[in-house]
Amino acid sequence: MVGTAIRGAAAVAALTVPVVAVMAYGASAVLKLLVREERPCQGLHVRTIKTCPAPGDWSFPSNHATVSALAMAASRIWVGAHYPHDVMAGMLVGGLVAL
Repeated sequence: MVGTAIRGAAAVAALTVPVVAVMAYGASAVLKLLVREERPCQGLHVRTIKTCPAPGDWSFPSNHATVSALAMAASRIWVGAHYPHDVMAGMLVGGLVAL
Protein backbone atom coordinates (compact mmCIF):
# COMPACT_ATOMS: atom_id res chain seq x y z
CA MET A 1 0.00 0.00 0.00
CA VAL A 2 2.79 2.46 0.91
CA GLY A 3 4.77 1.48 -2.19
CA THR A 4 1.74 2.17 -4.37
CA ALA A 5 1.31 5.62 -2.81
CA ILE A 6 4.97 6.45 -3.38
CA ARG A 7 4.80 5.31 -7.01
CA GLY A 8 1.63 7.36 -7.46
CA ALA A 9 3.28 10.47 -6.03
CA ALA A 10 6.33 9.91 -8.24
CA ALA A 11 4.09 9.62 -11.31
CA VAL A 12 2.37 12.90 -10.44
CA ALA A 13 5.75 14.56 -9.92
CA ALA A 14 7.03 13.23 -13.23
CA LEU A 15 4.03 14.65 -15.08
CA THR A 16 3.98 18.07 -13.42
CA VAL A 17 6.75 19.76 -15.40
CA PRO A 18 5.60 18.51 -18.83
CA VAL A 19 2.03 19.59 -18.06
CA VAL A 20 3.19 23.04 -16.92
CA ALA A 21 5.39 23.34 -20.02
CA VAL A 22 2.50 22.49 -22.36
CA MET A 23 0.19 24.92 -20.56
CA ALA A 24 2.80 27.69 -20.74
CA TYR A 25 3.40 27.03 -24.43
CA GLY A 26 -0.35 27.13 -25.10
CA ALA A 27 -0.77 30.44 -23.27
CA SER A 28 2.21 31.87 -25.16
CA ALA A 29 0.81 30.69 -28.50
CA VAL A 30 -2.57 32.32 -27.81
CA LEU A 31 -0.88 35.58 -26.80
CA LYS A 32 1.22 35.49 -30.00
CA LEU A 33 -1.97 35.26 -32.07
CA LEU A 34 -3.51 38.19 -30.21
CA VAL A 35 -0.47 40.51 -30.36
CA ARG A 36 0.98 39.49 -33.77
CA GLU A 37 4.32 41.24 -33.32
CA GLU A 38 6.72 40.55 -36.16
CA ARG A 39 10.23 39.41 -35.40
CA PRO A 40 13.10 41.94 -35.33
CA CYS A 41 14.69 40.31 -38.38
CA GLN A 42 11.48 41.06 -40.33
CA GLY A 43 10.61 44.49 -38.96
CA LEU A 44 14.12 45.93 -38.78
CA HIS A 45 15.40 44.25 -41.97
CA VAL A 46 18.74 43.35 -40.42
CA ARG A 47 20.95 40.33 -40.87
CA THR A 48 20.77 37.81 -38.09
CA ILE A 49 22.84 34.79 -37.13
CA LYS A 50 19.81 32.52 -37.36
CA THR A 51 17.66 32.39 -40.49
CA CYS A 52 14.60 34.60 -40.07
CA PRO A 53 11.36 32.59 -39.73
CA ALA A 54 8.60 33.06 -42.28
CA PRO A 55 6.12 35.91 -41.81
CA GLY A 56 3.36 34.85 -39.45
CA ASP A 57 5.81 33.26 -37.00
CA TRP A 58 5.26 35.92 -34.37
CA SER A 59 7.85 37.22 -31.92
CA PHE A 60 5.93 38.19 -28.78
CA PRO A 61 6.09 36.54 -26.31
CA SER A 62 9.10 34.26 -26.55
CA ASN A 63 7.95 30.64 -26.22
CA HIS A 64 11.37 29.55 -24.97
CA ALA A 65 11.45 32.16 -22.21
CA THR A 66 7.83 31.47 -21.23
CA VAL A 67 8.21 27.71 -20.94
CA SER A 68 11.56 27.79 -19.16
CA ALA A 69 10.48 30.45 -16.65
CA LEU A 70 7.23 28.66 -15.81
CA ALA A 71 8.92 25.26 -15.54
CA MET A 72 11.54 26.70 -13.18
CA ALA A 73 8.89 28.52 -11.12
CA ALA A 74 6.73 25.40 -10.82
CA SER A 75 9.72 23.29 -9.82
CA ARG A 76 10.65 25.65 -6.97
CA ILE A 77 7.12 25.43 -5.56
CA TRP A 78 6.86 21.68 -6.20
CA VAL A 79 10.02 20.79 -4.26
CA GLY A 80 8.91 22.95 -1.34
CA ALA A 81 11.71 25.49 -1.64
CA HIS A 82 9.34 28.47 -2.07
CA TYR A 83 5.74 29.56 -1.62
CA PRO A 84 3.87 30.62 -4.79
CA HIS A 85 4.07 34.30 -3.77
CA ASP A 86 7.87 33.98 -3.43
CA VAL A 87 8.08 32.76 -7.01
CA MET A 88 5.69 35.40 -8.36
CA ALA A 89 7.72 38.15 -6.68
CA GLY A 90 10.91 36.68 -8.13
CA MET A 91 9.38 36.63 -11.62
CA LEU A 92 8.31 40.27 -11.21
CA VAL A 93 11.75 41.37 -10.02
CA GLY A 94 13.47 39.38 -12.78
CA GLY A 95 11.17 40.86 -15.41
CA LEU A 96 11.76 44.42 -14.21
CA VAL A 97 15.52 43.95 -14.11
CA ALA A 98 15.48 42.47 -17.62
CA LEU A 99 13.79 45.62 -18.96
